[in-house]
Amino acid sequence: MGSFSCQPASHAAVAAGGGDAWLIDLESAHGTYMGASADALRKIKPHVPYPLAPGTIVRVGKSARVYKGRAAEG
Repeated sequence: MGSFSCQPASHAAVAAGGGDAWLIDLESAHGTYMGASADALRKIKPHVPYPLAPGTIVRVGKSARVYKGRAAEG
């Protein structure tokens, strides 16, 4: 599992398994947002896994990232 973190607390986590990935807000103070474009970002609920697709924009506070994903091996 990966996480977007800022000391001293983690704000969001990315859980992966079986070729899929999910974004989970860890009760960040300013919320975690995700969407297909910067205009379509929506706030996600804490502790609820949301599926991540390649190209999804993730914003935690003022920081934004694009989820690229990786092809499953095999």
